Amino acid sequence: MKLTLAVLADAATPHDDGKISILGGGVDALRSDSFPFVYGNLALVMKLQFEPDECATRHFIEIRSLREDGKEFLPLFVLAAHPTVRQGQPNVPVTLPLVRTMRDVRFDSPGRYRFEVLVDKDQLAVMELQVLFNPIPPPESAAIRDVLRVSLMTGYEAFVAEDLERAWSIISSVVKEFPHSADAQNNFGFILLARGQAREALQAFKRAEAAGYGNRDLVGANIACCLFLLKQYKVAFDVFSSLIKLRFLSESAVLFALGRSTQVPLQLSSPADYFALAALNAARSAVAAGLPKEAVEFSQVATAGRLSFQDERSRTAFDKLLSELSADIQGAGVAK
Repeated sequence: MKLTLAVLADAATPHDDGKISILGGGVDALRSDSFPFVYGNLALVMKLQFEPDECATRHFIEIRSLREDGKEFLPLFVLAAHPTVRQGQPNVPVTLPLVRTMRDVRFDSPGRYRFEVLVDKDQLAVMELQVLFNPIPPPESAAIRDVLRVSLMTGYEAFVAEDLERAWSIISSVVKEFPHSADAQNNFGFILLARGQAREALQAFKRAEAAGYGNRDLVGANIACCLFLLKQYKVAFDVFSSLIKLRFLSESAVLFALGRSTQVPLQLSSPADYFALAALNAARSAVAAGLPKEAVEFSQVATAGRLSFQDERSRTAFDKLLSELSADIQGAGVAK
């Protein structure tokens, strides 16, 4: 069997001839200026195709509605289907149109939500939905934008100079003055993460995403670090491993590398640096999640990229974290 169509829409109606009337198809993001947020009608539209020899038995279709931490935000939906071969067409696959209509869907906070479709316990599709915080910002003059830019740079320079308290004082003041700024929310989240306030940092990064922060490579890595510190190790691993596929678009950046009991800021200046950092953090998350094979695989990728760091302090710190990771992998009884 296979899934030939899977899409979210505002509404949909299946027909006896196998067609589906779809209204507002292709929903992948919703926006609200306040939370909790209730969306009036959302439809999950699918077409399942069964081979003739699969039509002699009953199949169970499950739809799981999950938040990004893996917890359900809607009850599990289960449907039994018993496709029938068409008369006179014993060798033709059978297509089954399905629509799961969900009314008054409540989203408690901005973030990534997903719907997993399983048939007979086999996952056939994952449909992701991003729920964004979308306030209407007040108009800003060029002078105000300059004030914001200079303030953020001053806070960043304080952090690079290892004056975390001054950086905190500056950035927290900026985010109070410019709560709708994606850059301010992102930098605020970063300072919170440096202070070990992972839960608050995660919310700040989500606000940055919702406000349109464009650097998915950076905010994705920071969100994954928050998830790791919140002990969502498997989810953190999934995010870090997916980040390797993204392009590093910044000329330079500071991101955190995860250790056994701490996170260390590293200066990145190339796509190779970002690739190595994401691999190191994926391996560290895999160790914590009890995924030994994946830990070995990504630690090897990180090792291959260790020489790319141009910043000497960052390269030294990376080597130390890599040695620590290797020891933990070996201690878990997995040979590299």
